[in-house]
Amino acid sequence: MCQRLDIDNPFYDGNASASAFGWQFQVDAAIFLFLCYIDDVDEIVVEGKYQDIELKCKNRKIYAQAKSIQNGSLNNRSDKLEDAIISLAKTPADSSRGDELLYISNYEAPIKRADIFKNKIVKLKNVADEKKEFKVQIKRIITKLENIISNAPSPKVSASKKDKYQKLLDRIKSIDIDNFMISSIYPYINTESPFDKFIEIENKINEILTVKFNIQSTYLNKFVRDLLTEWHQTFLVNATIPDNKKNKKMGKEELLWQIVAVLSDVNIDMDNLFENGIDPDLIDEYEMYYSQRSYYHERFSFFNKLMDDLKEYLKTNKDKNEFIKTHWQNYLAEYAEFSDCSELAKEYLIKKCIARLINNKNNIRKIVEGS
Repeated sequence: MCQRLDIDNPFYDGNASASAFGWQFQVDAAIFLFLCYIDDVDEIVVEGKYQDIELKCKNRKIYAQAKSIQNGSLNNRSDKLEDAIISLAKTPADSSRGDELLYISNYEAPIKRADIFKNKIVKLKNVADEKKEFKVQIKRIITKLENIISNAPSPKVSASKKDKYQKLLDRIKSIDIDNFMISSIYPYINTESPFDKFIEIENKINEILTVKFNIQSTYLNKFVRDLLTEWHQTFLVNATIPDNKKNKKMGKEELLWQIVAVLSDVNIDMDNLFENGIDPDLIDEYEMYYSQRSYYHERFSFFNKLMDDLKEYLKTNKDKNEFIKTHWQNYLAEYAEFSDCSELAKEYLIKKCIARLINNKNNIRKIVEGS
């Protein structure tokens, strides 16, 4: 497969409207997959040119189709799987390059049995019974397509559409079933508490922070919730960007820096960073300005430079606050977003940013070294 096949699902209405729940699940599925492939992924896109979720890894691409159900019912799981297979078959995935296809849903049992795919990614070659049932599903699609093609051209199927259906049929027959991947985020259903459905996403974030990055903190639960909130916003915004825009792709370092920003969100005593203190009314004004901005662009290289500067300073001095007070102007170019602020506001905001990085340098190093 080398080009996208431009044709609607021959069995269903391709104009069916998406639900808010479906959009939310797609965003959470993208977060889940990013975390699953965090060691390998370079870029990720939500609502991409070819699929719901697209991951560019070091040596391959992964195309993922996301399907969800609000009430946890299994009644239409076969229809959802069929639609996902057809959609994935239309992608330009090339198995000779190592590209992979993935179906992710919130079904407890997306194919046959429960627990097989729950909160993990599994290739069908590793689950014989599920692979057998999947092949039955593929056979049903092939049979229905062959019937449509054999009766075309017809009032509903033109000659040109028949040719496209034939190409779709060929692609479905060529799907690498052994390496086809299935995943299920479960439980993920509407409940009385609106946050219950995020529990497995939060668990995955917790796992990454504690196991991969060895982050230990009494505020860990807060960090997990805050990071999920930030990623919800980032991934949802990405989904609304047209696929032909250069800023459509989210880089791994951009998303990892959001971890740094959340972990660094601790209280700073700003009076210690000014010789004569600062007017409380001005602090309120600057803090309000700070809270309304988002400083999550990738800055790992800046962090490394800041740590080098601090290390050099501490060879002859002991006070980190003095470093911030005397060196903050060295980083004006890095914080260009403050360029229109008054001089005092600029000083306050840059000192705050630097202090947060320095005070949390041990955790940030863990993110840098683990990425």
